[in-house]
Amino acid sequence: MKILVYGTPECEGHHRSYFCAIVKSIIEKYGEECVVTLTPEKCIDVSCRQRHITGINWGTKSFVEYYKLITAVINIANEEKPDCIHIQCGDNFYRFFGIGFSKLKKYNPIITFHHMKRSKLRDISLRRIFNNIFCGVVHTAALKKMLIEMNIKNVEHIEYPQFCQSVTVDSLIARNKLGLRPDIPVFLALGATREDKGLGILLEALKYVKQDFQLLIAGQEADYTKEYINKQTESYADKVTCLLKFLNDDEFAMCLSAADFVVLPYKKCFDGASGPLGEGVIHGKAIIGPDHGSLGDIICRNHLGYTFEAENVSALSVVLTKALVSRFIQDENYFKYQEELNPEHFLRKYHVLFENVVERKNEFCK
Repeated sequence: MKILVYGTPECEGHHRSYFCAIVKSIIEKYGEECVVTLTPEKCIDVSCRQRHITGINWGTKSFVEYYKLITAVINIANEEKPDCIHIQCGDNFYRFFGIGFSKLKKYNPIITFHHMKRSKLRDISLRRIFNNIFCGVVHTAALKKMLIEMNIKNVEHIEYPQFCQSVTVDSLIARNKLGLRPDIPVFLALGATREDKGLGILLEALKYVKQDFQLLIAGQEADYTKEYINKQTESYADKVTCLLKFLNDDEFAMCLSAADFVVLPYKKCFDGASGPLGEGVIHGKAIIGPDHGSLGDIICRNHLGYTFEAENVSALSVVLTKALVSRFIQDENYFKYQEELNPEHFLRKYHVLFENVVERKNEFCK
């Protein structure tokens, strides 16, 4: 077996965790000689042979630059002749309709897709891509169901795991370090303040919540800036704590330990797995999220907390109030989902896919 793993660990956060976990698991199970990585730059966290494509933006929106990238990937694949190429994030390929993948098809690409949007053009792109790969991996049952309904059959669902190994901090200690009161419930908005994650909807909804609460906003500043947050929370500024920075593992765990609720006010355009959702569940927190798509399906099916109509400020306000006056109790569904987030399950399912590629090739050779 020889697997060429295409990833972007230099992006830190989940990209690095995902990349390192899979590469290290291949080395441990099959041997170092079975994996070659393909990245924009050297990754010091893995010990195997590495190839690099430098001087190109891997997330480009330019077709000219994309063509240079996919041509470089094809050339390296032809040199390495792997049994399988694992592309760890296929989301950047949607806009280019899978151009170039027909030349990679003989290397049995397995592509992981983290988010998906529907439209006539996007559907055409998805079908073109899936027609030229061995298998596509999605992280939610809802996305797999959607693809099967599109008559795309070569898809597997592998739940996104919780990679963080940080030790959970006592809630009172965490709140004290973050300057939060110990006796008032804490809503946590975790992760980069991107527009599609809907922080603005949460800030607006909290204006109508009469019960006492605290809001912790923790993550890298992005579309929603500190100035925007300050302006939107003027009426309850004394209840807001901001930690607008890239969080290291300890800070990440500290914020989760301090929270009672992880709030995901994501917009309708977001459909995929949520890192903060999984990490919130691992830490035993109640999840508040929209009722649409993958997030709604995961929260409702696994009894993780409360849902509201996506992008509806009034509906979110009502649910936030309900969460404050109710007592959330985890049940068997909740604990079962916690188990599903174990990285061992995640890695085992990828190993099965890699082995299926080799078995198929052996069948062709008989």
